[in-house]
Amino acid sequence: MNSFDMIQDIKERLSEAVHQARKELQATVEEAPALLPEEREAAENLLHQCNTVKQYLEEADIPEETGQEVKLLHMQEAEKKRLARELHDGPAQLAAHALMRTEITERFFDKEDYKEAGEELKETKKSVKRAFLEMRRLIYDLQPADLEKHGLTEAAAVFLREVEEQTGTAVTFRIFGEAFRLREEIETAVYRFIQETVRNAVKHGAPHRIDIALRMEEQQITVSVQDDGTGFDDAMFNEYSFGLEGLKERMQLFGGTTVIQSQPGSGAVVTASIPVDRNEG
Repeated sequence: MNSFDMIQDIKERLSEAVHQARKELQATVEEAPALLPEEREAAENLLHQCNTVKQYLEEADIPEETGQEVKLLHMQEAEKKRLARELHDGPAQLAAHALMRTEITERFFDKEDYKEAGEELKETKKSVKRAFLEMRRLIYDLQPADLEKHGLTEAAAVFLREVEEQTGTAVTFRIFGEAFRLREEIETAVYRFIQETVRNAVKHGAPHRIDIALRMEEQQITVSVQDDGTGFDDAMFNEYSFGLEGLKERMQLFGGTTVIQSQPGSGAVVTASIPVDRNEG
């Protein structure tokens, strides 16, 4: 059940509860003629309020956008948790490691063992440098400068070159059609899609090769990420697709669709299509 359906379901449940309360109150008023005037007046006022609430619920039109806003909030929360997890597992751990190294270095200085102290300082420098690079990567991920300045295709190319250099996985990036700029939010959504699917493939599929195809047409763009990794079946889907569900919802916000295909031993193909208007870019 998506967010819009959940809100609609809550509305229907509230309406039913008010309807039931109204029936019981109506029965109380009709079956108790001996009520004092002030008691009858209070009961009739409650009945009137129930009728008003019931009418409001029946006439209330919950727009699709409300569900979309809820989805967006869920995605933002998921993104915050992902960032917090990466900060903890990356720069925070490296900084803690560097701090431990400085304490060891102090002990060697106290013992006047300057050779060992020098070796520890070298290791500390490595940890600090790695923490700095990891922090810079996280900052770049939040809002890639290449995406804002040069657009989707250039930003994706930069990211994919970095993946190839860092992992040793062969990565190809092909663009079909004439590249053009899109609305900022759509460029960001497609960039995040490429980013997350490629990282998922590297993390869970151990591929030798990843092929990304971006097809840009006047009214639609389609991006496909295919890898030759281990693949997965339905039982393994939740682990592999961690993070992809949020991207699917992001695509749905713009009227897009996402399809995930895989078989164990045959890699995976993740494809997203999203309607666009070239003149809005």
